[in-house]
Amino acid sequence: MTGVAAAPSPGPRILTDQYRQLRTAHPVRVLRWLRNGTLLAVAAAALLYVWVASQAGHDISAARQTARGIGYINQAIRSADAAGVALSHATATEDVTLTGTGKAFVTQVTQVYKYLALVAEDNAAGTAGTNQIQFVQGQVGSYLDMSETAIRGYGAGGDLGTADETAATLGERDLVSALGDLKGIEQRALDAQRHAWPLDPATFWWALLGPVIGLLLIAGATARVLARHFRRHVGPRLWGSLLITAATMITVGFLNLHDEQQLARSSDEQHPAASQWAGHPGTLTGALVLLLAAAVLGYLAYRPRLAEYRFNPS
Repeated sequence: MTGVAAAPSPGPRILTDQYRQLRTAHPVRVLRWLRNGTLLAVAAAALLYVWVASQAGHDISAARQTARGIGYINQAIRSADAAGVALSHATATEDVTLTGTGKAFVTQVTQVYKYLALVAEDNAAGTAGTNQIQFVQGQVGSYLDMSETAIRGYGAGGDLGTADETAATLGERDLVSALGDLKGIEQRALDAQRHAWPLDPATFWWALLGPVIGLLLIAGATARVLARHFRRHVGPRLWGSLLITAATMITVGFLNLHDEQQLARSSDEQHPAASQWAGHPGTLTGALVLLLAAAVLGYLAYRPRLAEYRFNPS
């Protein structure tokens, strides 16, 4: 039985036809493609810069908010410690049967509640942070109950007062420990925000320099076509377009790196500077104007050769 040769699959045939059309295309048509590629590369550079800057600005703002929340947690820990000191001072210097836990103790516990409410507004840890905040609020209530019980027992005297006072001390330790756990949860969320891709040099540099690499390849292909088919060299306009695009993207990349380093150096309670260099309106306007000039130069760089042909090559 005679075998029948299998027909070639459509996929490779299409790729072969496209490659053949590319090889046999008129040089002017290739120059048009390269010109369009230049304009697309510059446009991609502008879009990627705006994208990186806007996302970095969002992550920086979120990190500032989270850092502020961690500062509130530190304030709550200090207030909890101060509440314990106030309770000990009340039992040592006041008639607790009349004053109870004392005004200073109540004030510090109220401060803890206030700071927890502020932390809840700046919570960046999602459900885990919310659950821990609710747990800490429960610990504050337990500590308050234990302290009031200790004061009543202290007024009664004897072993009962000593046991209740020990329980109040343990309640304070549990509260401070829960606040420390909450701080750890929020700190991990802050670390994730600080290492988001728009602020990570390992990722945002590739996003910013990708169009520059593409433009460099297009310029090299243009130089080859001009030298082989037109006996010409690439003019200064195309190199100027490449230089402006590269310089602009490298500059905004270093500005974004500066923003990332400034954010990384900030402590939990020290807010980063309000200004964001890479996403500043002045930087954004200047960079887009320069990229527009690069696009104009890229367009004009191909115009002399294309103007030599008044027809549309087939």
